Amino acid sequence: MKQEDVDRILICMAAIDKHRAFNESRLATIEAAVDKTSVKADLESERSASTIEMNLVMKSQGFVHPDGEGSVSAFSNWYEKVILEAYKEYRPIKGMCDWCGKAELKDQQCTKRFSIDGLLGCACTSDENSHYRWCLGEERRGITPDLCPVGHGYHRDEVNYIDPPAGIDFRWRV
Repeated sequence: MKQEDVDRILICMAAIDKHRAFNESRLATIEAAVDKTSVKADLESERSASTIEMNLVMKSQGFVHPDGEGSVSAFSNWYEKVILEAYKEYRPIKGMCDWCGKAELKDQQCTKRFSIDGLLGCACTSDENSHYRWCLGEERRGITPDLCPVGHGYHRDEVNYIDPPAGIDFRWRV
């Protein structure tokens, strides 16, 4: 992962987290208020200012909406691609999908975990990129990803894990 990308991610993460913290505080204030409508109206200018501040950070980092304004959405699209590539680099896997030794679909671990309908919708194990996306999603949910049975499919290559750059947390989401 390039240091330039790490720097951009950390700057944008800080801006988004600051905005989230403001919104959590704002929500708590509104929920505690007797006259919620009045308090919400009073806090609206602060919410707008917080949003504008966050969008200015996005713009300063090159994440711009077609209208020229800073865009969390543009950052999110870029971030998901960059973080998936970083996840591949720092959390390698080994093996390849062999459909659990050609077991019937109903007997495969991924089918048992997600149900046949769910598996057909997520394609979690059929190729390496799909498996990496699945593992990143599992890690974000706090689950240690290793779906395939021993001797088949993909497995974490923990011996070759590398610590990501300081501040990069694969579980963080936009």
